[in-house]
Amino acid sequence: MILEPYFDAILALTAGEQPLRVRADEEALQAITREVRELAALYPTGRYTAARSMCSYTHGHIHPDCPEEGCIIGLALQRCGISREYLERIERSGRGTGVRAVLLPVGFEVPALADRHVSWLYHVQYRQDDEASMAEAVASADHLLQKKESLL
Repeated sequence: MILEPYFDAILALTAGEQPLRVRADEEALQAITREVRELAALYPTGRYTAARSMCSYTHGHIHPDCPEEGCIIGLALQRCGISREYLERIERSGRGTGVRAVLLPVGFEVPALADRHVSWLYHVQYRQDDEASMAEAVASADHLLQKKESLL
């Protein structure tokens, strides 16, 4: 799966180009979600440790046994084909490092089902940054999504 064209559009927006009307790719978001779940299953007790003073998609570790660098979202994005260089460019762009800022820039359309994935990813990232273990972050996001759906 090639996700870089999607991120090309994001980077164009951060460079001040005219906003594009691009639909968030639900298949891509599902793939990222699957990778996050797989990482949490591999390193359930891992807690993200930032290598710098702030969280990063490309620095720090989710578990001492994990050879790859980055937060759980950054690792999932890399496993889906997004290069470290791309993620570093996004971080340097000033757009922010929150998953919503990276995946949903102004001008992007988000189908309702895709937004479920983005909300779930956002909550995993939030809990990870709040020092939850990988398993706790995923379980918390699952619980929150179930709770939201029961209110509908």
